[in-house]
Amino acid sequence: MVSFKHGDIFTFQLPNQKYIFGRILLDVKKQCIKPKLIDPNSPLSFYEGTILVEIYQALSENPTFTPSEILIPGFFLDPEPIKAGEWKIIDYQEVDPLQVEFPETLALVNGRQSFQRGEIILILPQKLDEDETYKIYPTITSPYALPKICLYQLGLTELLNPAQLKTMNLKRYDLRFSEHRSEIYQMLNENENQSYYQMSKRLGHDITRFY
Repeated sequence: MVSFKHGDIFTFQLPNQKYIFGRILLDVKKQCIKPKLIDPNSPLSFYEGTILVEIYQALSENPTFTPSEILIPGFFLDPEPIKAGEWKIIDYQEVDPLQVEFPETLALVNGRQSFQRGEIILILPQKLDEDETYKIYPTITSPYALPKICLYQLGLTELLNPAQLKTMNLKRYDLRFSEHRSEIYQMLNENENQSYYQMSKRLGHDITRFY
């Protein structure tokens, strides 16, 4: 069993045999739940046992990390392949909590539609249509789907079959990739360009306590 920590850079191969890289931003159990820094009803409790990671854009012929732009900002991942040593930890880059981002989802809280982002829960002031495009529920990403999601985000769609073109599209799992994001933020009277740190600290959730 391989141990890991926030800041670790890991790598795995895509179906085209190229290496892609990610970084662990947060271990939910180790940093949030075990030290009892969150309420049991916190949205983060749903993600116990997962890690928050980000994926970088650059591909490589070998497992040597070179920093590049972020391809997929913070999302929750099952860490099993890292624990098993299938995905190798090959570098380290310290995490700045002020730069950490979380997926944005729409979920039911006590029967009411709500916006969720990290620890933030905001009840929507009006009901959304019962439309598939608004069904963006909290999700733990499967490590076995991630390589295909990366291909989609990189625009390498020729390597995906028609079914995967639909299921590997992140707009179904994360409001940040949805055309409805601005609409939701306007409904909440919030600035969609504010960072997670700015928004969460104003609402009483300071992410720096996890670090």
